[in-house]
Amino acid sequence: EQKIKEKIEKVGTPLKDWDIKINRGVLTGYNEAFIIDGKKKDELIAKDSKSVEIIKPILRGKDIKRYASDFADKWLIATLPAMKLNIDDYTAIKEHLESFGKKLEQTGKKYIDENGKEQKSRKKTGNKWFETQDQINYYQEFEKEKIVWTPVNSTYSFSFIDKGVYFNNSLFMITGGSPKYFCAYFNSLLFRKYITFFLGSEDNYTYGSKEVIEKIPIPQIPESEQKPFIDLVDKILEITSSENYDPKNPPAEQKELEAKIDEMVFDLYGLNEEERDVVLKG
Repeated sequence: EQKIKEKIEKVGTPLKDWDIKINRGVLTGYNEAFIIDGKKKDELIAKDSKSVEIIKPILRGKDIKRYASDFADKWLIATLPAMKLNIDDYTAIKEHLESFGKKLEQTGKKYIDENGKEQKSRKKTGNKWFETQDQINYYQEFEKEKIVWTPVNSTYSFSFIDKGVYFNNSLFMITGGSPKYFCAYFNSLLFRKYITFFLGSEDNYTYGSKEVIEKIPIPQIPESEQKPFIDLVDKILEITSSENYDPKNPPAEQKELEAKIDEMVFDLYGLNEEERDVVLKG
């Protein structure tokens, strides 16, 4: 196991040294107002067609699966402070947000609601009442292809997410580099062995934060050598797009493709048969 660790760290380049960015999802401060379902989205767009400009598909931690996500028809009203929006330009959205009253104010002050109960507004920030709680200066990264993962799930599921899809603050994303190559690597057995055994605590669990993931040593290989990984990921994504797909019980074809990826990742680090057996047996 020590030899395996040494090979991984000798061959790979820590992710922080790649030309990539790692960012967290959107913290609204009050999801009930800013995260809506498809019916409400359609209603807001029908009232004001400009609403479509700032309503974005959003994923939550429970939606992230291995390789692909499970979209639950949830949508984000993306009034991100960094966008410097004028809420008067979006009449239907303004009306929707106003219906939540003082709760959306970013003052941290207590108030009495219409039922006579004491409530508290969102925490004090310098943002406007209709804006999300965090600045999200990197909001343009959501408009790129990315790898998204939940840091608290010990199965370490990493999803390839298309352009324009946002996600909440329980998740992280990697943009830049080669997302599908990363997707293959992060869903491999060797990655899970490395993060649980070599980086984990006594119970073999590691919180997959930005600080942890950016330390992962991944081989920087030419695009031509990444292509076989990308082709396999594309085949897996095609399987996961089926209407009858069950992520808890993937078909045999997907398992075969994942086994190929595992062997290719072993090859990247030059693991011998004995070392491969150690990983495969957990």
